[in-house]
Parts: sequence; structure tokens; C-alpha cells
Amino acid sequence: MNSFSIDQGTVIYGVRSSKYPTIPCYAVIITARCDIAQKKVPKYYFLVAVDASDWFCTEHGYNIVYREIIQNLRNGISSMASEIDLNGDVLISLSRSDLETVISQKRIEYSGNKKQTGKVDSLLSRIKEYYIFIRKDMTDMHRSEAIKRKPRPSIEELTRIDKGDRNHYYYLPQHAYLQNSVYNKGLIVDLLEIGKLSIKDAEMIKSPGIDYQVLPKLPSPEDMIDVVNTGIQQEIDRMLSGIHENRRLSTNYWLNDDSDYVAIEGVIQSPWCEHLMQRFSNAFIRIGIDNPTQKDYSDVITRCYTEVTK
Repeated sequence: MNSFSIDQGTVIYGVRSSKYPTIPCYAVIITARCDIAQKKVPKYYFLVAVDASDWFCTEHGYNIVYREIIQNLRNGISSMASEIDLNGDVLISLSRSDLETVISQKRIEYSGNKKQTGKVDSLLSRIKEYYIFIRKDMTDMHRSEAIKRKPRPSIEELTRIDKGDRNHYYYLPQHAYLQNSVYNKGLIVDLLEIGKLSIKDAEMIKSPGIDYQVLPKLPSPEDMIDVVNTGIQQEIDRMLSGIHENRRLSTNYWLNDDSDYVAIEGVIQSPWCEHLMQRFSNAFIRIGIDNPTQKDYSDVITRCYTEVTK
């Protein structure tokens, strides 16, 4: 195992997040250094992070970036459909075969009318483009293909994140935690996705490590029945403990097959670590309130002289 210790800014690969369920994520430790050094904490807190390129292909990241584009396509479909007496929302809800049937019927209806058949063809093209950007059961791979067709929104979003215009996310280049002078790879840190790491698991990650091999094997139903039938409480407790540990580890960490592991990736160096913590603090303490209006400000000042003259 590598010799990194767990400290504020430590980056750990292989955690699982319900917000990003399709890929292994990273944990960026945010617990204060002094508390870790003085062993004052019962657990470590971390921010969930995702490989920056993968983040845009996740359902969460993709929806943030391409939501407006998808809505514009949908609006265009509704407008084009209404011109030939169809309902756009209904059309995009149809199966591919049903859609083709409706479009074919419209072509027959407008046979000989070049202008109207052109509208039918344009509508079908727009719907096909819509399906590229949003469809039922869309996977990360589908989203990757859509981004390839229109990468500019993702580039602009990453620029906004890096500038701090997106309060809930932070771009952390690899150089910040690997010192490898690589800035075109890194992590998107989700500043509102906070997790916790037990001291026991932290020590286990350092040595001997957490990987697929350490998962206690789940007994088959037949084996479970055999153990229960022995009536030996110690054996039953051992079996239940193994099942619980398997579920706990596989729920918290990305341990799907033999190639999966959890490990310390690196440590964020200064001033990157301080900069990340500053962004996190700003995002975490932001509380939405109803701000006073310009009229309220005017009333405050008006009261300076109206109340004095009473």
C-alpha cells in the first residue's frame, strides 16, 4: 500500500455515492488537520468527487449542462408539430415504431404537397436529434455520445465551475493532488455531497487495504439453512456478521468485481487545499433569504427625516 496518511485534503479512490451511482467516486477529506492530528474526531468527513470527464456523462452532471438545450429542442418539436396538427409531447413519448407509423400517415396525408411533407421530414429530424440528447433508459455512454455531438456547453460549464461561478462544484486538476503538472485531467468536487469515513475503515484503507477480495463471501440460501439448523449461536452470529460486513462494504465502496479497490490517490497540496476549503465554506454557508427590495431601502432612509419631524 502507498505511504500516504489520512489528512485534510487526502483524496481516496473507490467510494460509492447514491448521487453518482454508475461510477466509482472519490472522497476528499475535509476534517480539520488539527482534529485529525489530535485524534479528536470519531470519524472523517469528506466531499464526494467524480472524475471530471465522467461527471458530465453522469445523469446529474449531464442534466445540469444540457437541460436548456433539451428544453429548447422540445419546444421546437412542439412548435413544428402544431404546424401539421400533431402534438409534440405525445410524439416524443411514442415508441420508435409508433412514431414512424404516425409520420408515415402524415406523409400520405400530405402527399403531393411538397411544403407540408417538408415540414413532416423536418419534424422527424428534430425528434431524432432530441433522442440523441434525451431518451428513456439513457446511459452514461449515451450521454457521452450526445456530448460528442455538442461539446461546447460542457466546456463552458467547466469554465464556469473553475471560475467559481457555480457555487456547488469545484474543479480540482490532477496537479493539485498528484503534483504531475497535469491540468487537463482532474476531479469535479461536489461541495454539497458530504460523506463520512469511519476511523476503522480509514486504517483499513492504509493497511492492509480494502478491495473486492476482503468482502466476506455471502452464503448460499442452502448454507444459511444448514448453519441455522445447527443451532450453534456462535456459528449463526458469525454468518450474520459476515453478511452485514459484506453489505456495509459494498454499500459504501465500489467493490463490484475482482478489479475494484479502495486506495489513497494523493493529497491536495497548498494552496489548492485551502482554496478548495474556502469554496466549500462559501457554498455550505449560503442560505437563501428574501432580500429587502429597493423600496424597503428607500423607506428606511425616508424614516430618517419623517420620524424626526413628527
